[in-house]
Amino acid sequence: MSKTFGLKYQSRVLRPFRSERSAWIVATNGLREENEIRVVEFDEKSETLISSLMYIHQNEVWDLALSPKNPSSFFTSHNSGRQVEVTLWAAEEDNEQLKRVCDIETDGNSVERILWIDDSTILTLQDTKIKRWNIKEAEVQEVSCGMGQDLDQFSNMHVSHKDSKVLYVTNGQGYQIWDLREMEMQTCVDFCHEMPLRSIDTADHTIATCGDDCCIKIWDNRNLNKMLMELNGHSHWVWDVKFNQKFPSTLLTASSDASVILWNLQHSSSETTTECSQQVHGGMSDAFKACTYDDHDESVYCVSWSLLDDWIFASLSYDGRMAVNKVPSDIKYQILI
Repeated sequence: MSKTFGLKYQSRVLRPFRSERSAWIVATNGLREENEIRVVEFDEKSETLISSLMYIHQNEVWDLALSPKNPSSFFTSHNSGRQVEVTLWAAEEDNEQLKRVCDIETDGNSVERILWIDDSTILTLQDTKIKRWNIKEAEVQEVSCGMGQDLDQFSNMHVSHKDSKVLYVTNGQGYQIWDLREMEMQTCVDFCHEMPLRSIDTADHTIATCGDDCCIKIWDNRNLNKMLMELNGHSHWVWDVKFNQKFPSTLLTASSDASVILWNLQHSSSETTTECSQQVHGGMSDAFKACTYDDHDESVYCVSWSLLDDWIFASLSYDGRMAVNKVPSDIKYQILI
């Protein structure tokens, strides 16, 4: 099963959206066009994709962060033509126009990522800074700022699913682990990839990283000195990596080679970690490659699991094509067994 939906312009933003059906929010980033933000839902009965909501957004959208409690409230990072801006928007029912609530001061710097981590707190990633902001009614105030120690700029960040006070940040060819309570870096893993990292994700005690060296690496956060696995299945940059949080042996990756790969890592249990590490690093990645999806013609920048169904996921390519797929039944049974 593969269902596709075409956006009006190119896009780089895909985030899961809480609804009665599997849904995602997507945003376009046309340079001179009137851009749009859409909620796209998957109707399992008819097996079709439906655009249930659409909002006009004048500027190109580079990132989007939804409120954890109120899906009609979200931040966007966007290029106004003069500088990068971060804006809090309120969506109104039956109205395509977004209400501008307030803006965040970016000092003219690019904003690589926005995360809305609880009702009153967001994080922004700007060059070599991690900023924490407090949201109160129609105001957003900076409360703390963490500075990176290296010249390499931060490129992405992810809050741990197990502990919301732990932040993972990609930084050049490595990644860092931060304590958000103190806004300080606790651990740094340098040069773990041969080229810059693009994405990082976690599940239980496992970390997955990917980047421009075309590979995915798996780590145990209890022993960061030793890589567990290296997966080689893409032929170009790997832009995104996502664990299935219910079944963490299941992993999705998206690449500039226009493909999405579903990996089944269940052989990497504690009993067989050493054996698997040797096999995969030796070029046996195909043994863990469950399925390859070729629904896209251009670079795939995002993958995202459904919040409603553990076996449904979406992907988005630069040309604005969104694809929704299900994990094949035979692979699902292998994972469950």
